[in-house]
Parts: sequence; C-alpha cells; structure tokens
Amino acid sequence: MSVDLVVIGMILILVGIMFIIISILMYIGMGGEAGGVVLIGPIPIVFGTSRRMIKILLPIILIAILIYILLIIMPYIQIGRELIYVS
Repeated sequence: MSVDLVVIGMILILVGIMFIIISILMYIGMGGEAGGVVLIGPIPIVFGTSRRMIKILLPIILIAILIYILLIIMPYIQIGRELIYVS
C-alpha cells in the first residue's frame, strides 16, 4: 500500500513540474520574463530569462534558506530548562 502512495506521489510531482515548464514556455512566448528556484537541500539553483528576474528571486531564495535552517534547528531549541522536541 505505501509503495503505491510513493509512486502516485512521484507521478504527481513530475506532472506538476511539467505544468510549470509548459507555463513558463508559454509565458516566454508572449514576450514576458520568467525565472525559478530549485532548492536541493539548502543549495539553491536559480534560473531566469533575464538578470532582472534573478535579482527578484534573490530575496525569495534567502527567505527560503532561512526557513529551511530554522526548521532544522527548531527541534534543538531550548526554552528555559525544557527541551522542545517536535516529533
């Protein structure tokens, strides 16, 4: 049962990526600009059709990395004498 859910999840992710790529290509065809960020762990991969789009994405990348680091550190934060552990 769980293997079936994993396969369904992977298929949904691939379909979502395909929709994003198709929409970007359609938008570029209309003369617009497009860009995106892929986070593999804490490492960002940035792509865009212009330098302007990359400059727009930089704050978004920084916020995403800070949230990622916060979520990793959060289980180890101590408040008073109690250790907060999120399971």
